[in-house]
Amino acid sequence: MNKRELSILENALNAEITSALSGGKIPPLFQTKSKVAENLCSKGYLTLDCFVIGGKHPVYVNGYSLTDFGRMVYCMSCKNLEIV
Repeated sequence: MNKRELSILENALNAEITSALSGGKIPPLFQTKSKVAENLCSKGYLTLDCFVIGGKHPVYVNGYSLTDFGRMVYCMSCKNLEIV
């Protein structure tokens, strides 16, 4: 996996963490128009999702989120892995 692909997986993980820290007020999606992200989606590392925000006048937010496989591959890509 190259640096660009790992960077996109890292950004998707950061989006998940930011969403969790905001209490779910921010959708856990990474938005990009990158062809690399589309390629990662076709390989099963990412999935394209849509969140609906609002009630009477909803806003649709599209973006990529990590799959369990993508999360595992990203976490195992760390060179300085220390098991406690």
